Amino acid sequence: MGWKNWSYWLRGGIISVIIYLILLLITFLCAENASGEGFVCLLFFVPTLLLMPLYQAIFGYPEPVYLAYVFFVIFWFVIGAVVGLIIGKIKRRKMKNA
Repeated sequence: MGWKNWSYWLRGGIISVIIYLILLLITFLCAENASGEGFVCLLFFVPTLLLMPLYQAIFGYPEPVYLAYVFFVIFWFVIGAVVGLIIGKIKRRKMKNA
């Protein structure tokens, strides 16, 4: 079963997780090599920073930090899956009308 045969919600979820992980990797690499450009590194971390209050409201302070990253991966998968589901419904509707 190839990529083209996957449902839109699954494709959307996987794409959003890959984008999130790439931004996270860029953030860590940038932070290690930053020499005064900390603000530029922070821009890549914005998706995580925006969700941190939600995570802390649900689970409290993230003691094992890796659990926060697991939460963020699941969150972004769900967001991508919802977007993919909407796109799939729109495309199906256009195919029926054509």
